[in-house]
Amino acid sequence: MLPDDETYRGHEGVLRAWARWTEAWEEFTTEVEQIVDAGERLVLICTVHLQGKHSGAATTLRYAYLYSLRDGKVIHIRPYVNPAEALEAAGLSE
Repeated sequence: MLPDDETYRGHEGVLRAWARWTEAWEEFTTEVEQIVDAGERLVLICTVHLQGKHSGAATTLRYAYLYSLRDGKVIHIRPYVNPAEALEAAGLSE
């Protein structure tokens, strides 16, 4: 769910990606709807409420992240605009 195709790596990359994504918004509120355990994968389904910093336009989006884990640590995060696609990628269905 980032506005670019850049690959972010490590702790610094995650922080940089988050800062880059949130800088355009005056308000940014995320609600976690569901966390689905899929073994070595985890699906986080969220709703985010946004208000543009410059336009003032408000919107609400539903999205998901697929986390890949190894030894209890996150090794990869992939965003999905459609939560059903994240669940499918994890070998599950909504």
